[in-house]
Amino acid sequence: MKTLFKLITLSAAAVVAYKVYEKNKKKKEEQEVKEVYLSETPEQTLPVLQGESKLENTLIQSYRVQSKVMMDSYPSDHSIDIVHTVTFETLEKLNEFSNLLKQSNFSFKINDDNLSINLRSTIKTDVQEAFNSIIKVAEMSLENGGIYQGWVFENLK
Repeated sequence: MKTLFKLITLSAAAVVAYKVYEKNKKKKEEQEVKEVYLSETPEQTLPVLQGESKLENTLIQSYRVQSKVMMDSYPSDHSIDIVHTVTFETLEKLNEFSNLLKQSNFSFKINDDNLSINLRSTIKTDVQEAFNSIIKVAEMSLENGGIYQGWVFENLK
């Protein structure tokens, strides 16, 4: 009976030890995956506003944080398309803005149905460059009677 009890106790201890081993192994593997991810997508610092802006300070701060959070998910030393959306209250304002854009480095697509325009440019996967582009288009929108709706990143290169 004592031998059976010892065998059961030993078996139970072996099961517990194996479970602890598997749990530690899984934690180690998860940590290694996390370390690889972090090494490939280094966290970038918050961008800074270059010069003066007519945009509200709370809006600028929001763009700073959003651009950082979004850009942190991309690897460095790549390029990516940034697509901005601007809406207008009248077709006349939309057309005036598109004429202004013909003199810039943005490619754009007009959507007459909802009086909006999408501006596309290629930037480096750098939070400061993304932030600069966002501020530039938001200010252009403000100056030309548009409403800056935001941006998305597409086509990592």
